[in-house]
Amino acid sequence: MPSEIATFVERSCPYCHANLPEELFVFKSIDFCPLNWTYSKEYKSMLQLGPDSVFPVVRCLSCGFMYASLLPSEVFLNKLYNEVIDVALAEQGSTAKRDYARRLRYCAQLLQLCPQDGRTRVLDFGAGYGLSSAVLGEIGLDIVAYDPSLPRIERIASRGIHVTSSLSELQHAEPFDVIICDNVLEHVPDIHTTARLFADCIAEEGFLYVSVPSYEKKVIWKLQKEVAAGHLSDMTLNPWEHLNYFDLDHLDALFVAYGFQPLRRCDLSSPVDVGLRAEQSVFPRFKNGLASIIRLLRYLVMGTVNESVNDRFYRFGGRA
Repeated sequence: MPSEIATFVERSCPYCHANLPEELFVFKSIDFCPLNWTYSKEYKSMLQLGPDSVFPVVRCLSCGFMYASLLPSEVFLNKLYNEVIDVALAEQGSTAKRDYARRLRYCAQLLQLCPQDGRTRVLDFGAGYGLSSAVLGEIGLDIVAYDPSLPRIERIASRGIHVTSSLSELQHAEPFDVIICDNVLEHVPDIHTTARLFADCIAEEGFLYVSVPSYEKKVIWKLQKEVAAGHLSDMTLNPWEHLNYFDLDHLDALFVAYGFQPLRRCDLSSPVDVGLRAEQSVFPRFKNGLASIIRLLRYLVMGTVNESVNDRFYRFGGRA
């Protein structure tokens, strides 16, 4: 009897809509679920998974974008996010000191970028447990949080933050000066719909912050070696939750198509990190120092250094 929960449909490339997939990984749930420490140990029975179910991650031969080729049903995702994932554990992970430090860094940067006088409207898209919303709300910014998950909506509301699960409400809201999309874009089925929504919602010269897991070529090669050796270590390679896998070229091109321009490191007021770090012995110091000199020269000439999808800022210049 077919499962009423574990239903999936084939998807074409979410980036260019071609249907020319090349398999990079083929997983069973046992390959990636144990890495996700917030999952219930009973995930197989809760999700009604068959013993032979496989979940491919592919690369589009037309545009080179990497994506999960099977789209989970809404019923499956609701079960996964609201029951299989332990909400308390997930919130505990997102409130770790290291994650708070990361949020504070990009919130500080956004505060320096946005207008220093008047009312500042912020959309925290896919707000999770509302931590970034809470940080910016305490400073007096006007926050609207969006999240589709009821447990997370309840947690955000408990912080006194205005939260909605309605996309139409966002479209009819006043333009936002700042949009935060922190580890969300990899989850959405239609990345173009989301980018278009941001362009419709943001104010002229507004700022967008995006963070997604990095899937540059060297990352993919490393993961392929790990999978071949039978010891995957990266929990971001999860074809149920993470439907889209970005490198910098694809992320920038997506948002440029909707009127956003990436900000170079020289456009930001934060200190420039060229990767110089302390080393105990001479050879590692020399190697790291040489690499840091090369990064410094790149910054001096091009204004860019250590550009990454993990931490990307855009300015909206208007749609053509």
